[in-house]
Amino acid sequence: ILGQYNPHAVVGSVDELRQVLSL
Repeated sequence: ILGQYNPHAVVGSVDELRQVLSL
């Protein structure tokens, strides 16, 4: 599972969370 870690996907998730918090 750790081998399939995708930092780009994590960054995208964080960006979405930031947009929700900025509402």
